[in-house]
Amino acid sequence: MTSDEPLRLADLDYDPARWWGIGEVVRLAVPTVLSTISVTVMQFVDGWMVSTVSKEALSAQFIGGISAFVPAVRSTRAFTGIGFTSTARGRSM
Repeated sequence: MTSDEPLRLADLDYDPARWWGIGEVVRLAVPTVLSTISVTVMQFVDGWMVSTVSKEALSAQFIGGISAFVPAVRSTRAFTGIGFTSTARGRSM
């Protein structure tokens, strides 16, 4: 764009720096998203199959799923440092 051309409104909205790093974040997030989706689908199918047995079996499957989910989340947070990082970041601001 030369100085003789008028400035268009579309040129003011274009900011390439706003999109830097988006591809890297998406590329790193895809395996985590797929893993979460697969666990969700697996638990849904498990519940669906168990629901044909009895209501008591479905209740037991639900409690078992929660009992497996809570330690998994806590260990993930502990090993990756998510809780500590967000707390430290919040205190420094």
